[in-house]
Amino acid sequence: MSRSVSGPACKTCAEANKPRCSNCFLIIHDQLYNKFNRYWHVDCFTCNICEKKVDPAHFIGHENWPVHKECWKDKVARKCQQCKEIIWGDFMKISTFDVHIDCSKDFVEY
Repeated sequence: MSRSVSGPACKTCAEANKPRCSNCFLIIHDQLYNKFNRYWHVDCFTCNICEKKVDPAHFIGHENWPVHKECWKDKVARKCQQCKEIIWGDFMKISTFDVHIDCSKDFVEY
């Protein structure tokens, strides 16, 4: 009896070698997304903040999880304590507050 060297020898081994979803942990039998070196069912590829489905072409990765851009802006992005805008570049730390360098001269700690 000859066995294939390139594939599993039995159905049990074949099932055990299929990828598991990073969200629900079940075996993925059909289409999948591969992001951050992990796998997801298409329906399980959801935002780590709001838990709604994410478009795989338009999302931000945060701590190796998909996040809607709007959720990231609202809940995760570093914001200036003075002007409340997202800090994209250099900033200053004043006490425990993050402030744009241009906003630092007007910053008043409350």
